[in-house]
Amino acid sequence: MDKHKEHEIEAQLEIWRVEIEARVVALATVDRAVPFDVLHHVDELKILLATARARFAALAASTGAQSGLEEEFTAAWTELAAAVGRPMPR
Repeated sequence: MDKHKEHEIEAQLEIWRVEIEARVVALATVDRAVPFDVLHHVDELKILLATARARFAALAASTGAQSGLEEEFTAAWTELAAAVGRPMPR
C-alpha cells in the first residue's frame, strides 16, 4: 500500500473518531437518561473503529501476501462506514 493511500485511510479513521467522540459528548450533555439502544450504538461505533484501526495497522505493517489482510480490513472499513452513516437511535 502506498503512503498516500495510508494517509487517506488514517485521515478518514480520524474523522470518524472525532465524529464518534462528538456523539459521546452530545450524550453526556443531555438532561435525561440515555436509552440503552443509544448507548449500545455508541459502543458499537467505538468497537468498529478499534477493529478497523487494528486491521489497518496489521495491513500497513505487513509485507508480502496481503490479500487476507486486505479483505479483513475492507470488511471492517465497510462495516464502520455503514454504522457511522446510520443516525443515532432516538
